[in-house]
Amino acid sequence: MRRVFLGILTILCVGLTGCMAQAADPAPRRFSTEFIGAMDTVSRMIVYCADEAEFIRAVETVRGELERQEALLDVHRPDSAVSRVNAAAGGTAACPAELCALVGRCQALYARVPGTNIAMGAVLRLWEQARASGVLPDAAALQHAGEHMALDQVIADPESEKITIADPELLLDLGAVGKGHAADAAAARLRELGLTDFLLDFGESTMVCAGAPPESSGWTVALREPDAVLNLSGRREVPEYSVTLALTDRCLGVSGDYQKYFAANGTYYAHILEESTLYPARYCRAVCVLAPDAFTADYLSTALFAQPYATGRAAVESLPAVDALWIFADGSREMTPGFAGHCLDE
Repeated sequence: MRRVFLGILTILCVGLTGCMAQAADPAPRRFSTEFIGAMDTVSRMIVYCADEAEFIRAVETVRGELERQEALLDVHRPDSAVSRVNAAAGGTAACPAELCALVGRCQALYARVPGTNIAMGAVLRLWEQARASGVLPDAAALQHAGEHMALDQVIADPESEKITIADPELLLDLGAVGKGHAADAAAARLRELGLTDFLLDFGESTMVCAGAPPESSGWTVALREPDAVLNLSGRREVPEYSVTLALTDRCLGVSGDYQKYFAANGTYYAHILEESTLYPARYCRAVCVLAPDAFTADYLSTALFAQPYATGRAAVESLPAVDALWIFADGSREMTPGFAGHCLDE
């Protein structure tokens, strides 16, 4: 079984060198590469292709899809579709049907599992500024922004290709689901090329494990222990990895307090916010979700991180084909039976 290591989703690409094929492998041949660019992330691919020409087509297809998704979803680009919608807050803006559908999908899942609120853009912007400056957001500014994040103020209509935001101070931010949506779109493009066995890793939060390497039962993925990156427990001996998984046709999303954070007054503040407090959630160190698609895995990893374990566990158990792992501050962990079934070291 071929092994791919992630540092709760930082892939180390053990034994891989960009765009090199293993000559000893039978056809289809194994190719890999990584590139930095679209969606402000390092994108990594392992693909089994017939030849180098097919692999180059695959890489260009994924790169092009990510660039298209960035133009759709990046709130930091003033010319993106979501930025144009935000600029029209208080009224209606024309936008691609794909963005309308994605907003509607987020709203539908939010109704079942709250926690990932794409209408929290104004609050998220204040915390982004805090990470850049190292100074906590002003309490009054946070409270004001928190009064303008009601998801029911957003009406998306894919048929007319328009989004209405009734609240003029509400801002959309789809960062919690953007990479998952883009990963699903990129995987769909690869399948259109006739490719079935590939691994896509986008940044530190999203992975698609499609098919399996030849003569293998799945992709092997090792999830790094949070304290191995940011040791908040003070443990002297920290294992490098928490669990090792075997995955076939599964998508993985991870949210962790070590992925984006800053320190202020001796306290670490992560990037995933709890709706009720408008401050970073502290229920656990990391959540890993397995789901049939990357959008669902990404959405749920954020939502589960931002709520108590018992509440999140009940939510996961109500959803079909979804499993999860929680890692807590003391190094302990909990997982659903289905997640445990993918673990090689349990």
